[in-house]
Amino acid sequence: MGWKESLLPASFRGVAFEVSTVDGEHGRRIVDHDFPGLDQPRPEDMGRRARRFVIEGFLVGTDYLDRKQDLINACEAAGVGELVHPYRGTLRVVCYRLRTRESERDGGMVTLSMEFGEAGEELLLRTVQTADDLRQVRASTLEQVRAGFREAYDLAHAPADLAQDALDGVDNLLTLVGDARRIVGAGEDFRRVLENIISRKTQVAYDAEELSSALEDLFTLGTDPGESVTDARGQFDEMRALLDQQTEPSYDATDPPAGQVDRLAQGQQVSAMAGLLSVADFDSAEDLQEASGVVLDRIEALIDASVDGETASGLADLRAALMADLNARTLDLPSLVKYTPAQDVPALVLSWELYQDVDHESLILARNKVEHPGFVPGGREIEVVTDA
Repeated sequence: MGWKESLLPASFRGVAFEVSTVDGEHGRRIVDHDFPGLDQPRPEDMGRRARRFVIEGFLVGTDYLDRKQDLINACEAAGVGELVHPYRGTLRVVCYRLRTRESERDGGMVTLSMEFGEAGEELLLRTVQTADDLRQVRASTLEQVRAGFREAYDLAHAPADLAQDALDGVDNLLTLVGDARRIVGAGEDFRRVLENIISRKTQVAYDAEELSSALEDLFTLGTDPGESVTDARGQFDEMRALLDQQTEPSYDATDPPAGQVDRLAQGQQVSAMAGLLSVADFDSAEDLQEASGVVLDRIEALIDASVDGETASGLADLRAALMADLNARTLDLPSLVKYTPAQDVPALVLSWELYQDVDHESLILARNKVEHPGFVPGGREIEVVTDA
């Protein structure tokens, strides 16, 4: 059989059309990163690029107008559709665009330009695997952040005013962390580490190894996703509030000791927060995405502020692992939608009407700050999740 005989009749969602030419687009999703002190960019492989297909074709005949409308309806329908590709066979795709062209000279026909993208299988990603990957990258990032700090930090030979700035920065950090970490702060281990560093603050501040290890303990204690984590969501919210009190770092070529301490602390903090995100409970995909965005934005700022390639590389790995885990976990979570009750209704009744259970009453009340459970205001838009 020749190649022409092996071609399949083309169609999308059962609507047939003739084919003139086909184009395909393939490759990898690569993002290049430029780091201070490195002459070569580091390519970050984000996975295989989604395959795209552009098909140029036509419809001809006395019924072409009806078939054109059928094809328009097929391309405008929501969700994934079946494309019979003349060369590749049956594919699951989404239609990105359909362009039609008709002319008086070519009466009785319409030319088509269609762009499709593969949809893949509707499989849930293995969130356990991505969480495990994130845990490993988190540990590696902490080591790289600590190593970069130890290499650069030398308070003993810094000018007096810069050394004092660093000491003040350490003192401020200890106050902030001690006040913020209330969930693990009552524990004996955390209090022991905090009291030890406070009692020997100046001595510890002059020792890069001891300072980096002590601060890492303060930021990461109780956040390892591979161990039992107490109230991961609550701990994340505490550390987010702490992060909000810290100035976003920026690049400084002079690299003063205070800046080194600040980048060390924030690098350790975002690593801890990434670990908490992988095990924390969120009500919706949007809630998880918003919380992750806070961490990803600060990681990006730390990468831009880094003065050594090793630290920047470790943070870039953490960002990639966090994004992979985020993409996997959002598939398992419901989405938020807007809903407007027609009239005042008890939250319990609304839960039953929307989900056929009463378990969502507390979520409806908390998310929308409803003052009285018996009166969810009618005529006012509220947020609800799409499903259980």
